[in-house]
Amino acid sequence: MDTNDVLVGLIIFGLIGGLIVVGVNYYTFTGDTITVKEKYNYVEVHSSDDGSYSKLEFALVDTQGRTFAVGYPFWMIFTSNKALYGQITVGATYKVVYFGWRIEWLGIFPSIGWLEEISE
Repeated sequence: MDTNDVLVGLIIFGLIGGLIVVGVNYYTFTGDTITVKEKYNYVEVHSSDDGSYSKLEFALVDTQGRTFAVGYPFWMIFTSNKALYGQITVGATYKVVYFGWRIEWLGIFPSIGWLEEISE
């Protein structure tokens, strides 16, 4: 076996392994209890030489000042983040499950994929 073949194999193996680690880390689900301070929606516009498109995004901020996106993992294609967003009431407390990273300077926030209101 040629040294270059081994090197190429190790590089491919490392890239695939790295993608798996990143994917598993991104889709690690975390549970928490939050109280909603405010909720809002906005339009995110993307453009390129091929054209442009816009996407309606939903978000909320809890009483601790943390921002969350409202949405589902990519494999839940027949679910509506609009319906989930519509269930959220400002001032209410929820048990939530969210996934994703919080990288504020890139505008990346964890996504809430499940919530249940806590009766007070």
